[in-house]
Amino acid sequence: MSAGAVPDVGCTLAAEGVLVITLGASGRMPLIDFETLDALIASLACAQDEAGVRVVVLRSGAPWFCGGGDLRLMRRCLAQSLHRLAQLVERFHESILAIRALRVPVVASVGGAAAGGGFSLALACDLLVAARSARFVCAYSALRTTSDGGLSYFLSQPLGRMKALDILATRTALSASELERLGFVARLVDDGDLDEATSQLADTLRSQPVQALSGWKRLLCGDEPSALRAHLDRERDEFLRCAGTPEFAARLSAA
Repeated sequence: MSAGAVPDVGCTLAAEGVLVITLGASGRMPLIDFETLDALIASLACAQDEAGVRVVVLRSGAPWFCGGGDLRLMRRCLAQSLHRLAQLVERFHESILAIRALRVPVVASVGGAAAGGGFSLALACDLLVAARSARFVCAYSALRTTSDGGLSYFLSQPLGRMKALDILATRTALSASELERLGFVARLVDDGDLDEATSQLADTLRSQPVQALSGWKRLLCGDEPSALRAHLDRERDEFLRCAGTPEFAARLSAA
């Protein structure tokens, strides 16, 4: 997406208390760029400010949940300066923190591929509904870099460092079934049932008192805000260290 382009993100109140944010609203594969992140953060701010919102659904209007970072944009950023690429990573991290800071649950509805930053985005949500054909792609090693968006944090917290490293460094992708067995998927459904299952879960959540929903989120997150922010800073630094290498530049040029 070029500078000044209209972000391909939709935001609608689908039912009483349910705010639906749609990446790739036009049907094109969602990619992470400045415009998309600005629109996502603005939509999350609306959910935070709107008293009637009790649950947020993050979905895609395309057959893929999110293809991760826009590699052409990343190549342009790197050509300008490493600082410009850092600005993209930091804006992405702002969106992750906005999801985690939201007072109500965020449900990720994932079909197709959630790759790289798309994988991070899915795991940042409070609940994940996945179609059986969904694939969660660890795309960072292919770019010769480490993760961003908190992926290393979200994997290592429940799994421990050994299993997280195994996934990040040696696995190309995880199936939805594998991710469910690891405890990250709340609902695993047939592909044709993804929208209905997501709606049913959202309906169940919106029927709950908002003070309980926000209370459960605070209880389950514990001291996460400060820990996650510090981890995201470390992820940014490691990502940029790798991005400064010839190997990373070569992979971007080949994309």
